[in-house]
Amino acid sequence: MLHEFIFTAPAATVKQTENKIAVEGTDVEVYCNVTGIPDPAIIWKNVKSGEIIEGNLLNITNITRAQAGEYKCTANNTCGVDSTMVNIDVLCKKITITLFMFLYRCDLMVILLLNLSLHKSVSKLIYK
Repeated sequence: MLHEFIFTAPAATVKQTENKIAVEGTDVEVYCNVTGIPDPAIIWKNVKSGEIIEGNLLNITNITRAQAGEYKCTANNTCGVDSTMVNIDVLCKKITITLFMFLYRCDLMVILLLNLSLHKSVSKLIYK
């Protein structure tokens, strides 16, 4: 008795990657989770600039706002191609400026504390 078995290798498959939010000047790592037989070749592509990075790991050191945007991970082997997109949002680096002002007028003293930041602004006024 002769049995015939047909095996098909799994095509390259890419798992969806979560979007990232980073603060300007920090490091960002995004891993592209890929399966397939034979092992797929993996590339990341910055959709805006067209820059290509090879391998599972997209590693951006000291990220800038210009590097924000969509990145596409593509896996390719002899059995197929698959890809996923990830969006990297880059927030401005938080800069805080603190100002103290003392105003005197007769028997009234006003202390003004003002914290300014790119993300939020807080002011506090104390009367004595």
